[in-house]
Amino acid sequence: MSGKVSHGNTPAAWTGTLLILIGAACICVGLVAELSWLWIGGVVITVAGVVAWIGMNRAGMTHDLF
Repeated sequence: MSGKVSHGNTPAAWTGTLLILIGAACICVGLVAELSWLWIGGVVITVAGVVAWIGMNRAGMTHDLF
């Protein structure tokens, strides 16, 4: 394995994780409160987080923040 290991401290990882956590929270609240628009929005946000993470990784945003 060559290169530096980032241990997840990259802009791509932070952005993806934040969006996925927000999406998961929306899904949970939407299901408990029986608000279909909220949990569907949470699913969309979660998928957007995964897409953003992969896209940012492929764009080269893999330098360490810390």
